[in-house]
Amino acid sequence: MKAKAITEMLANGGLIKMPLLMLLLAMCSGCLTTKLNNTDRLIAHPQFKAAAIAAPDWTEDALKTIADLEREIEAQ
Repeated sequence: MKAKAITEMLANGGLIKMPLLMLLLAMCSGCLTTKLNNTDRLIAHPQFKAAAIAAPDWTEDALKTIADLEREIEAQ
């Protein structure tokens, strides 16, 4: 790069903006969070009430297990 081009980039803040942009992109690219909410989806299912009546203990245990596993996945 020629000295004049570097001087112009410095004057416009270009040499500062580019590394900051690259840093921001690097930070955001690998830090995606996952929010799972399958317990709400299952509770909203039309057959949930029948399942809860037919097997209340099993239904409660299944929902707790799903919620615990989702928390583990979200924490990773």
